[in-house]
Amino acid sequence: PTRVGFDAVAALKGEAKLAFFDLLQEVGVSMVLRVNFLREPGMMAPSYSAERLQSFGFSHLDVPIEDTGGGLPKMKDISKALDFSESLSHTGGNGLGVHCKGGFGRSVVFACLVAIDHWDVPGSAMLGWSRIVRPGAITNPAQERFLLAIKGREHLRKMAANNCCACNMQ
Repeated sequence: PTRVGFDAVAALKGEAKLAFFDLLQEVGVSMVLRVNFLREPGMMAPSYSAERLQSFGFSHLDVPIEDTGGGLPKMKDISKALDFSESLSHTGGNGLGVHCKGGFGRSVVFACLVAIDHWDVPGSAMLGWSRIVRPGAITNPAQERFLLAIKGREHLRKMAANNCCACNMQ
């Protein structure tokens, strides 16, 4: 479905649009998963308003992950993110944008988890892929071990449902 241009919607609401809205629309993103907190050390201003993004027709989920030296998500957060991304195929959306503000691997870990779930590939394949397309994005051994331990979709879903660490699931 074609969305009304962001400029027109923003003008009607008396707001200025955010610069990245056009890019998201241009590349076909219809859902956004944000894994940073609204305010974090080093951010000059608070992050964007999820409600504002939703008012422009995007689905949005916040799953803030502590980013101290390369955070790992909690299993309940993985489950929420996978359920959110799974709805993409039901809504006719084209893409999911996953992002954070810190640069310590949170969004890449989540993007790998979504890909593991969607394409039923092992975490080792996604770790290799992420090293090719975003060298240095997996920032510590814990993130590496976490992804390497995931065998595929069924393993990931079982891990998230049972609220247990990938390292303990064989």
